[in-house]
Amino acid sequence: MKDGVLSIVASRTPPELKPVLFNNEYISGILTTQGTFAQKHGYFEIRAKVPVGHAVWPAFWMLADDGGWPPEVDVLEGRGERPGDLVMTTHWRIPATQKIQSCGFDFAVGDASSAFHNYGVLWQEDRLVYFIDRKPVSDIEVPIGFDDPMYMIVNLAIGSKFFPGVSQVDAESPTSVAFEIDRISVYQIEMEQARR
Repeated sequence: MKDGVLSIVASRTPPELKPVLFNNEYISGILTTQGTFAQKHGYFEIRAKVPVGHAVWPAFWMLADDGGWPPEVDVLEGRGERPGDLVMTTHWRIPATQKIQSCGFDFAVGDASSAFHNYGVLWQEDRLVYFIDRKPVSDIEVPIGFDDPMYMIVNLAIGSKFFPGVSQVDAESPTSVAFEIDRISVYQIEMEQARR
């Protein structure tokens, strides 16, 4: 923590620690409210600088407190190899077929890695509305299965086999990278007022 800003830092694992860390290429961090805070409905927001680099994958997301998956709300995911390209996604399961469905939107925020911006989602009874700098940018009808409160996760992963814009770890991956977080906020919303 420096000047009120928390940094989640991912760095290459020192060779002497690799055997005790399952030979993982990187060490990083994760913050979660699992077991301590969850909320159904409301406004969830992070103010952060989104890091970039080969295989860099920062995220602020939410999962159901009951431990099931989906549902999942990805309030913010950075595509480290595409600076300024951010994605906001909703995941759910169709009960009749058990198939997973996803609806995601990509947004361009040119200075996302060098300036703090706000990224949020308003979870209402019938809509999920995504925001950048407190302006609505997309929305989706709340899918079936969003019945339980959700807890929050913020992390900086390195490497992916399936997320476009985030490759697997290789020699081009940065030695160290930081996800700078100014704050994370949650607000309760009076549902009667939200419907007016």
